[in-house]
Amino acid sequence: MNIEESLKYIEIAASSFLKNNEVAEISSQINTIRKKQNDANLYLAVIGEFSSGKSTFINALLGFRLLKEAVTPTTACATYIRCKGNFLKVDVEFFTGSKFVVSTTQEFKKLAAYLHFHHNRTFYDLKSAVEALTSEQSIAKTVKSLYIDVPNTNIPSNIVIIDTPGFNPGANNVANHIEITKQVVEDIADAAIILTPQEQAMSSSLIRFLQNNIQHYLHRCIFVVTKMDVIDKDTRDGILSYVKSRILHNLNLPSPKLFGGSAITMLPVKRIPTGKEQEWVSFQKEFSWFEHRVWSYLQKSKIEVLKEHVYYLIENTITQCVTHLSRTQKDLEVNKEFLEKHGIANIQSVCDKMLASARSSVNSSINNISISLSSAEYSSRSYAESVINEGVITLSNFKQMMMPKIKDKVEKEARSSLSSINDRINSQVENTFAKQIEIMSKVFSTHYDSFPSLRPKQAPPLSNILRFNSPNMSFSIAISKIDSLEHEENTATGVGAVIGGIFGFLVGGPIGAAVGAGVGAGGGIAAGDKSDEMRAAAIPLVKDEISSYFILLKSKVEQELDNIRLSLSKALNAYADEHIRKYGVAVSKLIKDHEGKILFLNKQIKSLKNTILNLQNMRDEINHEIALSKINN
Repeated sequence: MNIEESLKYIEIAASSFLKNNEVAEISSQINTIRKKQNDANLYLAVIGEFSSGKSTFINALLGFRLLKEAVTPTTACATYIRCKGNFLKVDVEFFTGSKFVVSTTQEFKKLAAYLHFHHNRTFYDLKSAVEALTSEQSIAKTVKSLYIDVPNTNIPSNIVIIDTPGFNPGANNVANHIEITKQVVEDIADAAIILTPQEQAMSSSLIRFLQNNIQHYLHRCIFVVTKMDVIDKDTRDGILSYVKSRILHNLNLPSPKLFGGSAITMLPVKRIPTGKEQEWVSFQKEFSWFEHRVWSYLQKSKIEVLKEHVYYLIENTITQCVTHLSRTQKDLEVNKEFLEKHGIANIQSVCDKMLASARSSVNSSINNISISLSSAEYSSRSYAESVINEGVITLSNFKQMMMPKIKDKVEKEARSSLSSINDRINSQVENTFAKQIEIMSKVFSTHYDSFPSLRPKQAPPLSNILRFNSPNMSFSIAISKIDSLEHEENTATGVGAVIGGIFGFLVGGPIGAAVGAGVGAGGGIAAGDKSDEMRAAAIPLVKDEISSYFILLKSKVEQELDNIRLSLSKALNAYADEHIRKYGVAVSKLIKDHEGKILFLNKQIKSLKNTILNLQNMRDEINHEIALSKINN
């Protein structure tokens, strides 16, 4: 596998399909891998619980005592020990923001002054200051970063030892210590040494830390059981066997790299324990052999670590590309839905359904209007009868006195009824029409949600309903009938007078004729009096005409309601048709654009699927190489 070619392909894949923030994140990871690839140094992390002997072990690697064993958990950062230069050099930054690069006496004085001011401690040389920075909790916990350059060591010049913070459960800032250690192993270290003291070999707390934080990176770790010099060989063999069993069963690491030894034997001591002289030399040889194995392993491990970084980067890129593919496919579905939803045929169907519902609602509101005029008719008929019964019934009197009163009453009742109907039309029909228009307007408005700039300024129609007015009342039939009856009454009076005169003349001469004429006329009047007949005839005729009037009025109201129904239906149709026409013009171009977008998305999906397949092949190839290297190691 070519790491650089893989990185370039990942860059192209990310920039082609992912969002800017995702591309930036992947680019940052690529830069980190390239930086590590170009870094000639090899990084060895030393991990262990508090009191696991880390400081002694690192001093043993160096060949002299640089770090002092701490009594309590101390550093809040990882300490980088580099083997370079001709004199001790310290690069330290504190959480206060103060930074010191100390390699000369003058620079040391500045650091010493800072430590005296903040911690009331006096230091006379850089080595004692380093011991305080790494072992005294009150000072060490204020250190943000620490790099120490050490000359004349047993360690090759390109190797950097990373002393990680202890992570004992219950210790102060242990959560932060765990995160720092995890980050060092994941991102920086080429290999790691995990220390476990023989008296607490592979403790449950250590196993939990390894399981929860660096399980994926244990294959690049070397397990070291420390302080083996204080126990006999049989016990040492038993402990190593126990540790191996714990690693196999609890950490699922089939071939762990395991070493048991004594770091203290590599450092100057006042006196070798009695009886341990020969064993002391063996421990030293074993430790030296172990050191050379570690340096050799580091070089091989760096390549594998780079491959692992590329592997996880590919995994991350695949995940994000798959997510992007899902989004792209969803966008494709949305675009298809857009075309189906915003097509003219679909909008026509939507409008047809809305129109049917709107017309039904308007018609229902019209049908629910009561146009009963029976109360007005009954009141008018009763009033007419009472008027006719009260006065003298003559044609003149009927025309001039009765008919105007009755006419006023009928038309007043008609106006009152029509006013009530008009009010119901206003409250029911107009409101229903306005509500349906509002519903249609809202639906029409949603059609432009995807392109509000094209939303037309189409004003919804207003209802234009005529108000009902009562027609004039005329009593043509009743007037004609009374006129006829009155004519009969006048004729009967004249005939009686002529007959009476003739009869009187025959009996008594001219005087008798005059008397007879008078008597005859009186008899004629009596015989021809039609008042009761006229009254009796007028009442039903007037009532019938009143009923006919209200029947005609009701018919006209019904006809006008039909006209209103037709007018409002036309207004609804026109509103929908106008929307469809304007909408069609506005949206046709966008539909074409969306069709083009669908073609583009289909091509992008095809290309993205090929890219994901290539990334998966790269990942599988790297995974195979890593697996082989684990077997070989």
